[in-house]
Amino acid sequence: MVSVNRNLRLSRALARALARSLARSRARARALAGELHRMRDSYHREADTVSRNRIILTPRNVMNEVFKFYREHLYPITPIPSFRHCLMWALQSKLYTMNWQFNFHNQLNWAAAEANWQLNTDTDAVFSGNAKYDIVMAACFVGRTRHDEPGDWGEDCYLNVPFDRVAAEAMDMREAQGDEEVAAMYEADTGPTIRIPVTDHYPLDDVVRMLHSLPRLDEDSADIEGLPSYAEAVAQAQAAEESGNDEEDDESDREYEERKACRSKYVLSEAEEAEEDE
Repeated sequence: MVSVNRNLRLSRALARALARSLARSRARARALAGELHRMRDSYHREADTVSRNRIILTPRNVMNEVFKFYREHLYPITPIPSFRHCLMWALQSKLYTMNWQFNFHNQLNWAAAEANWQLNTDTDAVFSGNAKYDIVMAACFVGRTRHDEPGDWGEDCYLNVPFDRVAAEAMDMREAQGDEEVAAMYEADTGPTIRIPVTDHYPLDDVVRMLHSLPRLDEDSADIEGLPSYAEAVAQAQAAEESGNDEEDDESDREYEERKACRSKYVLSEAEEAEEDE
């Protein structure tokens, strides 16, 4: 009886624990559904704004975001475009939008923005030029007004140039750099590439010039004794070789005759001995 009561109590405790667990699961499911509903509503509300799927540019992040845009889409075109042109192309790409703060009193100082842009992107060119003092003053010191335009140092060669054109040019330059890097890696692995120069000179030209430089033999030169100097040595070598071959042939003939005579004498002596024996 005691064991039966104990089993009943355990069963009831397990049922209560299971009920509490199911209640917590239902509560978490309801919370998750509510969160998804809020996210769906916020997405629909965002679809009705001008900044949907765009990076919002604020006075604080505009310089960094434009620099990222330059590195991703415009690098490595030269010369480096000015800040206003990079900002214009970033907005033209439909990837960015301006924050509401630019509609009121937080617009940028044009001269200061251009000066800081050049100091950050092309420092060596700034301090090697004649306008380095003007650029540093525009970047670090307050001008007469916030609307001061930069001097001639703020101009570039991209006036009225569309974004598609500079982006295509930058892509071609990046592909060329990639090909050069791949070729350098291949050359480092396999050794230097042998490049055959393109030229109009061929080895046969030397042979033709040598043949034209040889003396010509015609009917008037038939009575000239001897051979030309370039063929005299060859003829003498051939004559010496032929005379040596003749002497060797004569020597071999004499040896053959002597062997033949000795063989004949031996045969005759053998015949005479045989007749005497008979």
